[in-house]
Amino acid sequence: MRDSGPSLLVGTVGPKTVRSAAAWADGMAGTTLDLDVDKQNELFDVARQAWAEAGKPKPHLATSFWFALGPQESARAQVHTHLRRYINWVPAEFVDAMAPTTGWAGSEDELAATLRGFAAIGTDEIHLIPTSSDLGQLRAVADVVKEVA
Repeated sequence: MRDSGPSLLVGTVGPKTVRSAAAWADGMAGTTLDLDVDKQNELFDVARQAWAEAGKPKPHLATSFWFALGPQESARAQVHTHLRRYINWVPAEFVDAMAPTTGWAGSEDELAATLRGFAAIGTDEIHLIPTSSDLGQLRAVADVVKEVA
């Protein structure tokens, strides 16, 4: 990490950008659309190797994903609605095509398992992005995070 000032993290999901960031960044803070832990670990491995080759300490490894708590069908619909609003510059048919596999939707126990999966590959930080203004979902996620930590 840097001697002074804030950490500099590259926001990316691509290996080429991760490799080039090793020269100036303290780590990465990308996003995962499909929550594929193995694919995320492959990208983290690119970062680990690039930082080592640059003679730098282990990079900070962060990711983020959209979430919705609840029964699968309604939670998935919530993510879909959010994506339609959030990425409204993308044609709706493309958003509709990606919505079934983008972000996370399910129960608290399923979220805990997902977070443990990311922890197991060395994720230092996960930003959970709500897709609802329901404070109950935020409180429930806070409880899950406390349980997993």
